[in-house]
Amino acid sequence: MIRSCIRQGCHNTFEHLDRGQLYSLERRSLGTTEFLWLCADCQAKYAVAVSPAGELDVVPREPDMGPLLPNPEMDLRLFSARFGTHVAA
Repeated sequence: MIRSCIRQGCHNTFEHLDRGQLYSLERRSLGTTEFLWLCADCQAKYAVAVSPAGELDVVPREPDMGPLLPNPEMDLRLFSARFGTHVAA
């Protein structure tokens, strides 16, 4: 279960899908999937990435940084999704 933002030092708690970025981290060799969340405040300044050594890291977001794409050749695969705000009619 996701409880809080993945960035160390951030204490925002997970409450809604439309506030931040949800990540799925697949560990193919173990057959497991872990879900992570980067809050909206941190998402504006940081991105989640898998290093060449296969470690998960929160890195400063570059101004022209596009989406981070999964690498299907690695044991670790990182996918992200953003959910829009739902407005009740």
